[in-house]
Amino acid sequence: MRLLFLTCLTILTTAAAELPYVATGRIQTFKVLPDGSRELISTSQTIGARDASGNRYRKQSNGMRESITLWLKASGELYLIHPARQSKQLLGTQPHAPGVLPDVKASGSDSINGLPCLRLTRDNSFTCISQEYGGLTLHSESSLTIDGQPYLTIIELTGLRHGEVPPPSWFQLP
Repeated sequence: MRLLFLTCLTILTTAAAELPYVATGRIQTFKVLPDGSRELISTSQTIGARDASGNRYRKQSNGMRESITLWLKASGELYLIHPARQSKQLLGTQPHAPGVLPDVKASGSDSINGLPCLRLTRDNSFTCISQEYGGLTLHSESSLTIDGQPYLTIIELTGLRHGEVPPPSWFQLP
């Protein structure tokens, strides 16, 4: 049974670089209290997707606002989409999908929810990104201080549907 699972995981990760997917996640920001405990300040939900052409879509919403970015592989153009206004803003061009860091050396490898990832560290923060899923963030913890008050932001992958074709409308510019 374990051998079958490992074989299936190997097939999935080998083919995953080309497969479309839909991923869901959560971003939580905490105020770090003097005793080390955390007070939840905000929560946002995210959806990330890749279509069969390699285009990337990311939507973040907190119930009141939505933010969408769309990267088109053929042109390398990265757009910020304003859903309420049905408008777009070109942020620039980049040869690699957002999250893909071809020239960055990882501080180690890791595994999050059974998916291998590269662990990138900086100061008191770390991010684990999946090479197999084109730079998809699997987990990230970032510390920052504002006016002497420490905060912690955690990004977590909560679901990943391998091979699911996202709606074509997600990849259309307004």
